[in-house]
Amino acid sequence: MKKNKLFTLLAMILVTILLFTACGEKQKTDTPTTAAPDKKTNTPVAASKDTDATIDPLTHVFKNKIKLKIPVYDRGVQGLPDVSNNYWTQWIQSEFGDKHNIDVEYVAIPRASTTDKFNMLLAANDEPTVIFDYDFPVMMQFYKRGVFKPLSEELLNTWAPDYMEYTKEVSSFGIIENQHMFLMGDRPAYDTWTTLVRQDWLDKVNMEMPKSLDEYNKMLAAFKEANLGKSYTVPATISLPTSGYVAGNFAFRPFPLEEKDNALYGGLTIASLTWEPTYEMLKMTNKQYNEGLLSPEFALDTDGAQARADFLNGNAGVYGCYLNADILNTLLANDPDAKLAILDPYAGVPEGGVPATRLYQPYGMMSGIAYSATDDETAAALMFFNWMAQPDILYTMQYGIKDLTYEVDADGIANMKPYEGTERLNFNNNADMWCIVTTRQLQATHEDTLKAIATASTIPGYEYLITDAYDYTQSIAEYSYMDYTFLEAIASEATYNATLLSKWQEYYTKLVMCKPEEFDKLYKEACDDYLASGYQAILDERSKVYDATK
Repeated sequence: MKKNKLFTLLAMILVTILLFTACGEKQKTDTPTTAAPDKKTNTPVAASKDTDATIDPLTHVFKNKIKLKIPVYDRGVQGLPDVSNNYWTQWIQSEFGDKHNIDVEYVAIPRASTTDKFNMLLAANDEPTVIFDYDFPVMMQFYKRGVFKPLSEELLNTWAPDYMEYTKEVSSFGIIENQHMFLMGDRPAYDTWTTLVRQDWLDKVNMEMPKSLDEYNKMLAAFKEANLGKSYTVPATISLPTSGYVAGNFAFRPFPLEEKDNALYGGLTIASLTWEPTYEMLKMTNKQYNEGLLSPEFALDTDGAQARADFLNGNAGVYGCYLNADILNTLLANDPDAKLAILDPYAGVPEGGVPATRLYQPYGMMSGIAYSATDDETAAALMFFNWMAQPDILYTMQYGIKDLTYEVDADGIANMKPYEGTERLNFNNNADMWCIVTTRQLQATHEDTLKAIATASTIPGYEYLITDAYDYTQSIAEYSYMDYTFLEAIASEATYNATLLSKWQEYYTKLVMCKPEEFDKLYKEACDDYLASGYQAILDERSKVYDATK
């Protein structure tokens, strides 16, 4: 592990950010090193200094025990350890916390309701030291409410020099209004998200991989007709949407997409119910559902657990997931004859369309230090980020224990083992714990990196799934584009986000499950209500902010 440069402790003056709207949460009253923003004048107010140094400048050991609360996603995956208390949280306490007199507490954040959970913790003055999200607009909403404290370059260079070096290519994305607000995790252009299709089912119905939406629907119909599931047949899995991100409408969008349309209707937080491409997507999904091609009780599957179970038990033909060894091992244990392939990206494209997709953004997880954190807690958090960025720590967190959770091949690449003991890794090889640094571990060459990802995310004999998915992604790169990013927070999004997510879930369910002849009438009613419930206000504000930049 690289040693941090030794610095004497500087008295840290932390400056709060401008508030554009009143913060809905009370500031903690037991943190004297943090000053509340001046809501009357909306001007920054300096946090008070620590009067005495509370950390040894040579050993970086705090004189008094520091509580460091770190969020971790709880994805509700059955059979995995408690995300907030497991072998690896205890290992972090032993290897990092105990050595610096820091009590590291992991706070479970349900992946299906991350914003709601953070808001609940903030309202109760019980927020973690770090608040994070992959979604830039969500972080901007928190920023506008004054949730985060700015981080000076001196502070970052003192406590997190190695982290800043590791993420130097993306760190500038965390600078908002000339203040360093977010710590930006690196995101190399590799992904393990895949849409799996049962190749053995395709073989049994004597069909080739579909290369259009029409062929895809015929494939699903053939799966249903042949009744290929072990207990019952779900041709393709879906579940209740848990966010406003409407990935399914990309194939129905015009290409190239006008920038203002991207600004108004794109993004991860607010579903574009009233947009024509979303209408087309919903109408197609309604048709598929009424023909018995989709999960029949998807509306009850609020966390994707039923879709996962249907696929792993051998009852579903198509399933989208972050690929990992657990998925493959469980499926093969339940259905040993299963064969898999990656679904061709053209399979969801209607006639005349292109396989458009969201472009890989260069940064991954965005993290902010809570405004309520004391100077010592801020230093502890940055020390933690710096520690996690060390090469040996990252390697251990990603692969585990040699010869127990992984073995090394002749090329020096770690291969995951199907280990289920106490030391087993958490979801997706502990990714939700080291995501603050990166989404991937890079090797010396692209080929070695791809091989490492394939071996870490699959089991022997199934590495082709990762390489095929990567090749597909590269083949449609010309049709990829990023969501439009507003550098100014859209206030109405924070105001109406929860209401509109609930409305989206309600109307998605109704529109997918209704009779085809009822669809258009119900869609109009849904759009009228959705616009009146806050979406029109969001569209108006987005349009105003966008136009002001032109």
